[in-house]
Amino acid sequence: MRVLCVGDSLGLPRKGCPYEKTWFFKLAKKYPNIEFVDYFKRGLVLTETVNLYNMYYTDYKPDIVIIQTGICDCAPRYLNSNKLFWKLLLNLLGHLGFESYFWKIIKFIFSRRENCVYTKVDVFSQLYRNLIEKFIANGVKKIIVVKIGHAAESVAANNCYFNSNVDKYNNIINKIAVEKKDHIITIDPLHNVHEDLFVDGYHCNSNGMEKVYHDLDGLEINNLV
Repeated sequence: MRVLCVGDSLGLPRKGCPYEKTWFFKLAKKYPNIEFVDYFKRGLVLTETVNLYNMYYTDYKPDIVIIQTGICDCAPRYLNSNKLFWKLLLNLLGHLGFESYFWKIIKFIFSRRENCVYTKVDVFSQLYRNLIEKFIANGVKKIIVVKIGHAAESVAANNCYFNSNVDKYNNIINKIAVEKKDHIITIDPLHNVHEDLFVDGYHCNSNGMEKVYHDLDGLEINNLV
């Protein structure tokens, strides 16, 4: 059996959460007879995930896929730095050594806005459904979705739309999960969370990663297909 794990920085090790404490490492260690393939990338958005499917994922031919992504799509921002204009400007300012000053000005003038996100709600819905259907068409038997996690108070207090955006985008995942109930299993280990699960109010420390692992392990992956 082969399990493909796809995610953003929430699945990656960092200070406060060594690699040996990540849910990926712990699952692979518990099930040595299952082949685990990982693709985790900081800043991974759904558009890139779909593109990666077109380029690489079909070649893995996994039986099970675990997806932990979405926060980079829905997090409220000061500006959409993925747009070409801002990308070019930030690149220029970076070369000139002025990027940090630029962000200080932006944060002084603007606030994070609910709809200033990398992936709009309707686009997220279309892309997510498209990705799921691609996996199913490629022979994936089960897709485990780790739903987008809530932020702790230290983050949510400074970004008032953060958790409401998380709920909005998770509702899309819930709807697709109902439509594809024979293939999708969802878990929500980081819902209504506390500071002791994170290193910075959002990225998991060892305790937070253990919580995700606990919910994944409870599915008994070796018996799903």
